[in-house]
Amino acid sequence: GDNNNITDGCCLPDDPAGNTSYLHLADDGAVLYKSIYDFSGLQFDIVDGLVNGAEAASGGAAEEAGLTMSTSGPDGTDSNNSRVLGFTMDGTFIPAGCGVLTNLDLQGGAAGLDAISISNTLGELIVFDNYPEIILGCMDETACNYDSSAQAEEYGEVFSCTGTDPGVDYTAAV
Repeated sequence: GDNNNITDGCCLPDDPAGNTSYLHLADDGAVLYKSIYDFSGLQFDIVDGLVNGAEAASGGAAEEAGLTMSTSGPDGTDSNNSRVLGFTMDGTFIPAGCGVLTNLDLQGGAAGLDAISISNTLGELIVFDNYPEIILGCMDETACNYDSSAQAEEYGEVFSCTGTDPGVDYTAAV
């Protein structure tokens, strides 16, 4: 996405339906938020991003509200995603509004945020999306399903495309 025009959480859009709040990962590692809800728990993945240790999330509204924050690197499965987790045990919360949620210490860049789970003060899930949406696809320029608009690899979707017989489907997943 174009991170150059989003410099603060208050720059994030308003959902026309009034149901969705947004997170955005800025180029400097700041996680920006615009929330229509109070919230007290969070978890999200950093797409194609590697955090620098278990305490790579600090500052921002999460720290001000007293949330316990932790981070973890890729788990060795089929993704290069790191994870951020934040919670409270004493009922504190981040009030509805906008700003910097937390600052991430990343090794290099990242494509954005995914698998976002945010809970309100009752522990119920509320709707948050990454902004802008991350375009997942095949980033292997030699594959027949290469997607030049992809910002992050959609794992398990690289196809081996060899052969020239038009009657044969060469798109079997590898």
